[in-house]
Amino acid sequence: MNLDKRAACAVIFLVFGLLDTGAVEAATLRTGESMSPGQKLYSDTGRYFATLQTDGNFIVYRDDGHVIWATYTHGRGVVRATMQADGNFVLYDSNNHPVWSTGTRGAWHMFSISEYGQAMVLTVQDWWQTRTGNPRLAQGNPLIFPYQFVFQPGQTHSTGGPHSVTFRTDGNLVVSRFGQPIWSSHTPRATQASVAYGLYISEGGMTRFQAPARYKPVPSPGTALEFTLGYVALFPDGNLVAYRAVPVWTAAHDHIPLRERPKVPHCVGDPIKCGPNSNRRGWK
Repeated sequence: MNLDKRAACAVIFLVFGLLDTGAVEAATLRTGESMSPGQKLYSDTGRYFATLQTDGNFIVYRDDGHVIWATYTHGRGVVRATMQADGNFVLYDSNNHPVWSTGTRGAWHMFSISEYGQAMVLTVQDWWQTRTGNPRLAQGNPLIFPYQFVFQPGQTHSTGGPHSVTFRTDGNLVVSRFGQPIWSSHTPRATQASVAYGLYISEGGMTRFQAPARYKPVPSPGTALEFTLGYVALFPDGNLVAYRAVPVWTAAHDHIPLRERPKVPHCVGDPIKCGPNSNRRGWK
């Protein structure tokens, strides 16, 4: 890749939600963050949550009290659950000795609970880019376009340096350097551009451009997190990059009857059909 690895990793912190010390809800536990006894980490649907109990057991519950998964560390003095900078999710006792861990390694990992009640350690990986970066012209700040962001026709988003991205009124999404196009989606007459499973551009509900090309999500316990934790970033060097979350460790998940299953996107990125007030996780 043309973009600086450290800059790419730093962008991650601008996207993930915070878990405050006194919070009772959060989507992810980020690098360097911890949970104390009694705190809860909820799935995005709110149906499941993980908690570190006062007896030292770390458990994922369904909202009816059913246990989905547990570390079985009760009675071992666990007082803290930490998502470490080295990528390992660890339970510690009061003497700061590790009691249990996922055994994962790597930078910029996070811990989360999926829509199936599955505990996961995930990382964010790039999966598409325009390859238009020029490190010698890297000026300004990265621009973050989160999941379901909609580019407005005619609006330009600038890094504060020579690079910008515009969804033109002619339907093309364009990355420019000093006002001159260096990449285009080649989608004349397109009417909508958004961040959904990467970059998605459509015309009247018909797909005109999708990056990665023609990607269709495969239903799995972590499908929703793969995209809701993803984003598109324009870097100061002029490279436009799409990211998604990828599980590196998973626990057991709930075996939900088909009629009750949370739904994965069936609308392939259309932000109207997949909007926050729609059934955006519908199963085919």
